[in-house]
Amino acid sequence: MTEIGGSPPLVTRHRFFLLGSLVFTVFLPVLIRFFIMGSHELVWQDSTIVSTFANGAAVALGLWARMALITFPGNRTALPMLPTVLFIHGLLAIVLLMLRLPYDRLTFLLGLFFHMLWVVSHWVMA
Repeated sequence: MTEIGGSPPLVTRHRFFLLGSLVFTVFLPVLIRFFIMGSHELVWQDSTIVSTFANGAAVALGLWARMALITFPGNRTALPMLPTVLFIHGLLAIVLLMLRLPYDRLTFLLGLFFHMLWVVSHWVMA
């Protein structure tokens, strides 16, 4: 499945997956939080910043897991990625709870939802 010239399609590249994951998982929940609350002071609370960094860590760990999982032959990357994304977000939620860090549940759960949505949409596009 290559284009003319031998280069793979854009949607199958790791850079495209990382950029889309960052936009959908990290920045979109913050924008939704901004429009729901209507004030920029509430967006820059410590809890929202911690949740944003946790979502960014989930994207980085998800990309690392994706790169490790696609090396197996005959693997459709979305099928093992959905439980992996759930596990990564669950692990980060446990870390946030054990460290007693303030986190914004709305931003964290929206990040989980959009991360799973991006993984499935990336699988459909590829």
